[in-house]
Amino acid sequence: MIWQNPWALLGVLTLTLPVFVHLLSRKRAVLQKFPSLRFLGATRLLPTRSPHLTDIPLLLVRLAILLAATLALAQPLWLSSSRKGTLNASVSRVFVIDTGAYLTRGIASGRAPADSARAVAQAMSAQSQASVIVETGTPAEALAGASAWLSAQGTRGEVVVLSDFRFGTLDSAAVARVAPSFGVQLVRVPSPIAVSNDSGFSTTAGHVVAVGDSSATRAEWNLSAGASSDSAVMLHAPANEQALVTAAARAALEIAPHSLAETTYRMAVAFDGAPERGSIVTNAKLPTQAWMASALLMVARSNVLAEAAAEAAVSDTTVAAPFAVVARTLQGWPVVYAAQSVVNGADRLVFLHRGRTSALSAPALLVAIGTTASTDAGAAGREMLTLTDAQLSLLTRPLGELGASAGGGEQAAANRAGLSDARWFWLVALLLLGLETLMRRNADAAAPAEAT
Repeated sequence: MIWQNPWALLGVLTLTLPVFVHLLSRKRAVLQKFPSLRFLGATRLLPTRSPHLTDIPLLLVRLAILLAATLALAQPLWLSSSRKGTLNASVSRVFVIDTGAYLTRGIASGRAPADSARAVAQAMSAQSQASVIVETGTPAEALAGASAWLSAQGTRGEVVVLSDFRFGTLDSAAVARVAPSFGVQLVRVPSPIAVSNDSGFSTTAGHVVAVGDSSATRAEWNLSAGASSDSAVMLHAPANEQALVTAAARAALEIAPHSLAETTYRMAVAFDGAPERGSIVTNAKLPTQAWMASALLMVARSNVLAEAAAEAAVSDTTVAAPFAVVARTLQGWPVVYAAQSVVNGADRLVFLHRGRTSALSAPALLVAIGTTASTDAGAAGREMLTLTDAQLSLLTRPLGELGASAGGGEQAAANRAGLSDARWFWLVALLLLGLETLMRRNADAAAPAEAT
């Protein structure tokens, strides 16, 4: 039994009214005749008042009428097995369609993957009581809003994400933004770019190398000062922290093992204490190439980096021009900032990391850079690394029961369906009202005819 309008139960306070009425009511005086030869003066007959409750049966009937009306206004609903099945059959869905750079390109069939995702969403929406389609290039950022919309529907809810699920598209932190009562379904759509699910890595002297299914994918995180100047991402750190940087690179490779390898796109990361940091700051200038500005913006939008930097501990709070702040602490202090500079005789987009190399923001920065590189528009024709089916299964969440859902659950669903058992209580109230009328009339008829 659930109450769809529980505030109406405050109406039980009205049960005190009939009690007061019976206590304050005045009884008609009864004229008692008796034989006498004495002449008595005429007097006025006054109503009498009793300090005790009278007409108890009539009082109980009136109390029952008010109680039945109060319960009816509270909109009771008895949830039988069949009714629960009816309510659980209603599902609202939010379809989040990934419209990233890869998914808007056509494939061999001439149809872009995003168009295929829209067709799938339209077909699934026909099986939903309510649905909405959200198209975004960053699906992770749309999940919180999707959960809020489902909460307002009052039915079982499910978020359906349609994407190729390249690395960086979705993670457990993003899925956690969906309320636990709602399901999460991940639908993979075909990508116009060859994909790989192998996120392994191997180590060689001086650097860590990401290995894909073919030689087409190769990204190097160079840790040695004498590394080739045409490698994709160079890491600079003091000698005593090389092990920490290596660990950070390996952690990043587990999440985002794909980065740019062309000599046209060069980036570097300099940690506190790196010997090259001074010359990098001296030669820093505003980015002069379009890809640098694009990469800088994409790294700045990384949720992984933002969350890790928020908890970082830094002492210096100043950043001089021409550096642009990429990530800050919760207090607003800069943790990562970037600019164009000369490294090993070549212009690079350089990210300067402030704080301990062992901080979580270090691998988070490398993840953001790797994710940025893997989604770069110039990566067409190369292999793209995606989440495996096993990884997706860990993020998937089945539909929950309606009783545990957010936004009112069964109560809200019953309201929307118009289900209520209030009519039975109204029927009882009407029957009792008829009984009360009959009892009141009988009481009036039984009163002495000469009563005033």
